[in-house]
Amino acid sequence: MVTASTGDHHVRQATTDDAATVAALLDAFNREFDTPTPGVQVLGRRLERLLAGGDLIAILSGEPAIGVAVVSFRPNVWYEGPVALLDELYVVPDLRSKGIGTGMIELLVSTCHDRGVGVIEIN
Repeated sequence: MVTASTGDHHVRQATTDDAATVAALLDAFNREFDTPTPGVQVLGRRLERLLAGGDLIAILSGEPAIGVAVVSFRPNVWYEGPVALLDELYVVPDLRSKGIGTGMIELLVSTCHDRGVGVIEIN
């Protein structure tokens, strides 16, 4: 498992055991911005499958988790290795502007480097 520490917040790559936690944070993100969400249970089931596959990772910050980044990997005709797409980045509202998102991005960049990713795109 890939981990790092940034200030007061432990940052790590989520496992399938974290699917419900990732789902709850993503659901909160959509609800905060009045965006439709299928709910925590549906997201959790999807995430269990997707996190097990390797083409999608989630990065969590904090214990308990207070931030999440979701990244998918795909081939690309313009680069030799895979391309990463930052699909979601969320930090609970009361803890924003404290470097939590930065910590997750730093672990994302390190993980992408280790996986031979040529480009990181932001959704």
